Amino acid sequence: TYLSKTEKTTAKSKIDKAVSSGKTGIDKASTTSGVTTAQTTAQKTIDKVVSDSKALNSKNKASQESAALAKAKTAAKTKLSDQAVAKKTIDSLTYLSKTEKTTAKSKIDKAVSSGKTGIDKASTTSGVTKAQNTAQKTINKVVSDSKTLNSKNKVAKEKAALNKAKTDAKKKISNQTKVLKEINGLKKLSAKEKNAVKVKIDKAMIRGK
Repeated sequence: TYLSKTEKTTAKSKIDKAVSSGKTGIDKASTTSGVTTAQTTAQKTIDKVVSDSKALNSKNKASQESAALAKAKTAAKTKLSDQAVAKKTIDSLTYLSKTEKTTAKSKIDKAVSSGKTGIDKASTTSGVTKAQNTAQKTINKVVSDSKTLNSKNKVAKEKAALNKAKTDAKKKISNQTKVLKEINGLKKLSAKEKNAVKVKIDKAMIRGK
């Protein structure tokens, strides 16, 4: 399978030549032992051509597989190195802190580096694919975990904002000193009327809280 058309033609030409040479030797032989010798010599030459062709086939196979492996390694490392989309996704997560984004991208770089090492060590194309896929799975998990953290941070931030808004609002309605002072300053209201207004304000504050 791994011999070129030229290599096959050359080998068959050598066999034809050995056959022709053997026949000539047989024709020239004057004894049966001479015939046997001519035949044996030709067959040995033919067997060597076949043996040499098998050896060359194996050599070519190894060479082609080595070239295919090198090509697969280069392609895998190139693909693994291109993590622009993954990093862009990390950067787009609004609720991640700068540190969290940096950590995530650092994990991606580490996975790429580890993947390349695995690819370089692989002795087969399937080993290359396995190393590439393992690294990519790690990268995908980093992106997935970052999205989860982003959602978690969003909920926490929104909850904190809501709690702050509630606290600020309650502080604002609790601070009614100015209103009470104005009520106390209304000279045409009786003490009883002033107290009634204050009670209404207190009730409104309780409902607001």
